[in-house]
Amino acid sequence: MQERQLVIGSQWYINRDTSIEEIREGIAAMAAHGLGLVRIFALWDHLEPQQGHYTWDRYDALFDAAAAHGMGVIPTLFAVSPPGWMNLSNDSQALGPLEDEAYWRLAMEHVRRVVEHWRGHPALHSWIVWNEPSRVPPSSAAVTARWQAFLQKRYGSLAALNAHRYRQAPDWQSAASPEVSSGSAFRGFEHACDRLRFAVDELQHYVHALVQEVRRVDPDHLIHVNPHNVGSCVLAAGQSLWREAELVDFIGVSAHPPWHSTRFPAWRVAHSIEFFADIARSASRDPDRFWISELQGGPTLYSAEHSSGPDAGEIQRWLAHGFASGAEAILFWCFNQRSGGFEVGEWGLMGLDNRPTQRLRAVAESAEWLQRHHALLACARPWPARIAILHSEDSERLQAVMGRGDAVQDPRNCNAHWDAIAGAWLLCRDAGHEVVIIDEDRLAQDEGIPQSVQTILVPAASALTATACHRLQAFAQAGGRVIADGLCAWSDADAHRADPQAHAALFACDLHDILGLHPQGQIPHLQTSGLPACLFQGALSLPPGQATAIDHWPDGSVGICRHDCGQGEVIRIATIAFAAYFAAQHQPEALQGLRRGLLPLLPQDDSAPLQQASFPEKLWMRRLQTPQGCLCALINHGEDAPIVLEDVASVRLEHLCREDVADPTRFHLSAGAVRWVLVHSQGSV
Repeated sequence: MQERQLVIGSQWYINRDTSIEEIREGIAAMAAHGLGLVRIFALWDHLEPQQGHYTWDRYDALFDAAAAHGMGVIPTLFAVSPPGWMNLSNDSQALGPLEDEAYWRLAMEHVRRVVEHWRGHPALHSWIVWNEPSRVPPSSAAVTARWQAFLQKRYGSLAALNAHRYRQAPDWQSAASPEVSSGSAFRGFEHACDRLRFAVDELQHYVHALVQEVRRVDPDHLIHVNPHNVGSCVLAAGQSLWREAELVDFIGVSAHPPWHSTRFPAWRVAHSIEFFADIARSASRDPDRFWISELQGGPTLYSAEHSSGPDAGEIQRWLAHGFASGAEAILFWCFNQRSGGFEVGEWGLMGLDNRPTQRLRAVAESAEWLQRHHALLACARPWPARIAILHSEDSERLQAVMGRGDAVQDPRNCNAHWDAIAGAWLLCRDAGHEVVIIDEDRLAQDEGIPQSVQTILVPAASALTATACHRLQAFAQAGGRVIADGLCAWSDADAHRADPQAHAALFACDLHDILGLHPQGQIPHLQTSGLPACLFQGALSLPPGQATAIDHWPDGSVGICRHDCGQGEVIRIATIAFAAYFAAQHQPEALQGLRRGLLPLLPQDDSAPLQQASFPEKLWMRRLQTPQGCLCALINHGEDAPIVLEDVASVRLEHLCREDVADPTRFHLSAGAVRWVLVHSQGSV
């Protein structure tokens, strides 16, 4: 296995009033606590405070200090955010009029100057071209013109466009603006879906232009971005993670619990960080390189969705989840604090008095542990996953258009596709299964299924394409298992009823009828598995000699069927199951019931070292493969517990901890503790 450089880093924020001496002291403090990377915001307004007059002294001092301590610097470019002298925005991070050609020329010239200035510095590690890229296309004549060009490229002819519209356009210039008007529920879904596609295309266009310019000036350093809210639908702001990943060398994600984990209950926050890391790993074109590019470092009271303040133990558990997922680097936001405005005095690893906090000491301990075991960890990779979860951007988009509200408890919410993915992921991880997330578009291109995968879960993929159905059918015929829930392949990408042939070929059944359920009404349960219906009770119709009924509703209708497909099988669940698992996190009894009903459908992986079934509740395990054997991270989110490792008598166990372990198969793990155990492979020394 190729070695990587696993490292912890942090943002160091240069305020307007920051002195060079403060910068040098700050970088020295970072190095003293084991941090190896420094991320900075190269704010345009800071670098060019007056038109044509660049000032580099403070930023150059940071680069020089980092080089002196052997640290790498990651500048985040802000060409999309104009300086104050342009009189275009009210904040150093606000977006400028990117669609204005004159502004964009200035932005590209600014990128050239910044990249030319630092490209040869020994401390330069890589470039982030846009912080958390997102942009809702604004209302302007230039954007309307770009919208019309987008429609022309998408449809090719006015006749094709008008065939998909109620409002008929006599020419391209008459095509409506991208804004969706009219409060009617009977609005044009195709127009609304195109609006989301346009937002994605627009963001891709500008990110691509930034990447191309940086690469033209500096072909030697890596380029990446850090999308945020990756477990939510952000298509309206242009974020399409897998498409974005095609433009850069690798993907990092922002993973701030009070911003990005708000759909998860408090006890699941650490799990959500691992979930976001798995999404980044799926999207990143380099399978060995993905980052958590922003992780909460300190308290926030006013500058997030809710107040939050991680303690030292949480910091170490978050780091363990991130590195156990295979992340190469984890960067905190932030080492110091902003001195004014939004986020003032918040988010810092350092205290307000510029003294180290317990959080920072916890980071230093983790950094020291990484360094001590770096030879092993640098070769570690995620354990081969037996289960994959399918993401469908068409389904995500359609749910955003058709959905109602944002409440997790409402299965009709606009984020329901991602909720279903999160539910499927939590179900698998609760059972100790290693999981990988795959994307429908990459699946359609005949890629994206790792060889280790034996089962593909298809959660809430209402707009699954015929091509994807054919790929899943081929996977099953070759010996795989496919499990789908909800209204799978219910419609096409624009909310028209789908061609039933692809659905019938994959599942060997038809959805005969659906019974919508009142939210306060009695909930029917499947008779064998006990699974509750969610949103609807579907009745499957089974043609003779094809699929087999394996569970029924109380009225006798088929609720789950299995189709023997070649050497494998396809299972169809005629209600919402995976999103229901996600929504039940605050209801222990409901959660256990869903787990009992769904886990028997998943494969049993007895070949992996250590088994989750033998562990106490809320003990989380993640496996990594190394040349020496299986490296297991055990993270206790529950109470103090004795741990007994079973079926390991024939292998050698090594605990990567400071204290002596008398019996490596029996030990105590206190609440909140992290333990790494190396299960040596047969014959390893």
